[in-house]
Amino acid sequence: MFEYFPDNYGWSLTFMMGSAVGGDLSEMDRMCRGLADASRARDFAAADSEWLTAWIDGAQRARALGDAAAAAGHGHRAAEAWFRAAAYFQLAERQVAVKGPEAQDAYRTSLDCFQAALAEAWPTAELVDVPFEDHALPAVFVPAADPGAPCIIHFDGLDVTKELIFLMNRRELAARKVSMLIVDHPGIGEALRLRSLFLDADTERPAAACLDYLAARGDVPMERTGLIALSAGGYYAARAAAYEPRLAFCGVWGAIWNYHDTWAARFEALDRGEQPPTSVPWQVPVWVLGVQTRAEALAKLEDFTLEEAVGRIEMPLLVLHGENDRQIPVTVAERVYQGAEGSSDRRLVVIRSDQPGAEHCQLDQIDVAIHALHDWVHEVAGRPGGDSVTSALHGADLEPGRRSPAETVTELVRRVTALRNGDSSQVEALASLYSSDAHVSHPFHPFERDVPLLGREALREHFARAAGAEPAKSEVADLVVHQTTDPEVVVAEFRYVGDVAGRRLDTRCVFIVRVVDGRIVESRDHVDHVASARAYGTLSDLISRLDG
Repeated sequence: MFEYFPDNYGWSLTFMMGSAVGGDLSEMDRMCRGLADASRARDFAAADSEWLTAWIDGAQRARALGDAAAAAGHGHRAAEAWFRAAAYFQLAERQVAVKGPEAQDAYRTSLDCFQAALAEAWPTAELVDVPFEDHALPAVFVPAADPGAPCIIHFDGLDVTKELIFLMNRRELAARKVSMLIVDHPGIGEALRLRSLFLDADTERPAAACLDYLAARGDVPMERTGLIALSAGGYYAARAAAYEPRLAFCGVWGAIWNYHDTWAARFEALDRGEQPPTSVPWQVPVWVLGVQTRAEALAKLEDFTLEEAVGRIEMPLLVLHGENDRQIPVTVAERVYQGAEGSSDRRLVVIRSDQPGAEHCQLDQIDVAIHALHDWVHEVAGRPGGDSVTSALHGADLEPGRRSPAETVTELVRRVTALRNGDSSQVEALASLYSSDAHVSHPFHPFERDVPLLGREALREHFARAAGAEPAKSEVADLVVHQTTDPEVVVAEFRYVGDVAGRRLDTRCVFIVRVVDGRIVESRDHVDHVASARAYGTLSDLISRLDG
């Protein structure tokens, strides 16, 4: 990750968040170039003051640019500047430990800027209140062009707001292929700062309120509506999914297992005089939980564990994590994934350390996360036969040269599944995933292990033969794509599960694939051919051939 402040992880991560939400690098450099000494200072109150002043100054300059553009009749240009100003005001406020009057004013001004930009540039977006028990949760609702498209309820993290989430997702939302309800739930954003709603462990309560609200609106398909949340939201989303079965999917964008243990370890490090890698000052969890001391915060955090919850998750689950996440180790993501045994389709996607997006919640390259999450939603909750979307996981609409190896392989698995299910139109699309001189072998095949498929034409014929097989009712399960030290090579582990004419299908696969310029040039496809033969009713023929 680019670290503007080499000696201050939290400030550097916030700088990268500024980039992720559309900040201008020159503007942010102007704000930060005088903060080098403060970033290394042990006088945290003085450092906070310098940070707050510098970022508010930058936000005011961006706001003035927007005001001038609006006065000149350039509405779109004004909205862009106001969006940046909103982000800068919020990043000024989020990074300081004490939310004094100046910080509070910065937050309120950020809302003004955001609302002005939204009104100018997003006429379809709505600022709404979601009824929640005796209160209401402030939210932004952005509808898709197609009322049947999936809908994402997006919760925040410990230190991220609905405005920042909107700005991270802005380009995907502009495509209007998904609806999104972005919510400041208790303990976050406007719900905390202006409505004094504090964070509780039972996040299924605000999730249920959001589902009730959307059902009452009647303009999104509830069977395609699920929940995504990032960072601390890895707990919020998984907990809600465990106890709110109406959710159609659950996206864990940065995993959490036991948030009490996470913060207990951080507090212990602080007591030793160390600076643990955190996004925000340690006072933030105390504040959002509505308590006064660390001890009181830890007492409330005792309930923030997935130990008993994760096994209750039944809907499709994606756990997305960076291998170089310095706040939460990747082993936590693996534990969440392994614990979710009841999920109908659980997936763990780990962005490897040598790839962009390996840091906390992919803030070192936010598009890695945004594309992966949106494309997964379309895969598990999209309309049957609907349009595909630009893909970070399966690359459906990407030109081959823009498709990564992981995207290419996941697209291959997705299309093979459709072919198995009787969609013969996949033959040409599958053949196009390979280079003209591709080399594909099946090392576990009982008869053809030494007979590779050579070239695109041979692969086209291979897939055409497969199209003539008895159709299955299958899906991909437990898909994990590992990036190797060779940037061209990935390893995909997955299962084809379902049934074929009532016979159980559960075929385990491991593909080792080399991809160059978005096309497969070499692949070693390790498949459990015995399990496949059993499902397709050809096991006796296989045994006879082996005996012969």
